[in-house]
Amino acid sequence: MFIHKEIIVVFIFLAAITSFLLIRFFIDFKNFRDLLNSNPDNLEKKDFFFFLSFKPLVFSVTKILNEKNDVIQTKNRSIFFFQNFFQDFPDPLLIIDPNNNIVEINKEATILLGGENYVEKNVLLAFPIYGLNDLIKKVRSENQNHSSELRVTDEKDIIFNAWATVFKKQEQQLIFIRLYNITSEKKFQILQNEFVANASHELRTPISSIQGYCETLLGVGKNDPKIRNKFLRIIQKEIYRMKALVDDMLSLFKIERFEHEIPETNFDIKLLLDDLEQIFESGKKKKLIKFTKPRTSIIANGSYEEIRKVMTNLIENAILYGSSEKSIEVKYKSSERHHELQVKDFGQGIHSKDIPFLTNRFYRVSSTRNKNTNSTGLGLAIVKHILKRHNAQLKVESEVGKGSTFSVCMPNSVV
Repeated sequence: MFIHKEIIVVFIFLAAITSFLLIRFFIDFKNFRDLLNSNPDNLEKKDFFFFLSFKPLVFSVTKILNEKNDVIQTKNRSIFFFQNFFQDFPDPLLIIDPNNNIVEINKEATILLGGENYVEKNVLLAFPIYGLNDLIKKVRSENQNHSSELRVTDEKDIIFNAWATVFKKQEQQLIFIRLYNITSEKKFQILQNEFVANASHELRTPISSIQGYCETLLGVGKNDPKIRNKFLRIIQKEIYRMKALVDDMLSLFKIERFEHEIPETNFDIKLLLDDLEQIFESGKKKKLIKFTKPRTSIIANGSYEEIRKVMTNLIENAILYGSSEKSIEVKYKSSERHHELQVKDFGQGIHSKDIPFLTNRFYRVSSTRNKNTNSTGLGLAIVKHILKRHNAQLKVESEVGKGSTFSVCMPNSVV
């Protein structure tokens, strides 16, 4: 009976130890599995009752998992960096597949396309750019980088320097395209060429005139004081004319170059008209002009100097071509959307067929208006480009025999 009790006690003791070990085994196993899934770095710091003999294995598993995690993090960082760099790049960027379908497109390229999503669409249909197809074919066939000058074929009239290269991704040949906008540079080149051509043409006449008078002074008029004085005055007049012409051409060249940069300043219209009134009160111009000005300050967006140049040109034209018997009127008018500055003369007027061309360079209306050779023919061209820079307009109303009204219409806004 006693032996049976001892056996029972031993059995109970063994059962208790076995139960304890099983419970501890499952607890350690659960903790090991949870750490393995959540934070492998802590495996080697944790002592597991049943896994002490497997500690080298735990270290190996931890090392492999850490290396794998580092590779994944590095790859994710690279992808994140590329995506941000690609999307925020200041020029339009594209990646296309072998079928010319867009795989990736950045923000600037999307803006160029009007904000639509063109991913998986054919690049040649999405971008109306002349020469793009030839560039893609050349890069693909020669398997090397190429660049080309391309032009957008819609109303935007944009010129790009396109650079393209080929690369492989998952055994697929892709093409990366960068479009660099060179429209401003091209327009600047055109302006330079036009400036040289216009200068050569317009300066040829006064230079030839001066040359002729100088030859006369060195020849038959050398010892004749009357001829000498007369010709020297003519030469002086031609030099003044040349200087005025060069000044206007340089002014126009500068304005055209920066006409897309809207001024970030304001000016007082009342102060402008006060200054103009003082300028034209002197000398021969005093009796010709009547100013109607606002009683208080009127602030408008724009460059004071440039708008003063506009008004000076318009008033001087009115003096030049207006009636000598009637005054010129300079008025300020306002509305909810616009400030309006008017210059009205009562001269010979302008034929309706000439009005659309008044702001062209060196455009001549008629022989009657061209009797005064002091005009360079660039005044209204300068006016047009200054107003374009200010998002403003020049309106012309005229009736032959009754006179003309030139109105400067500026947006009613400030910065």
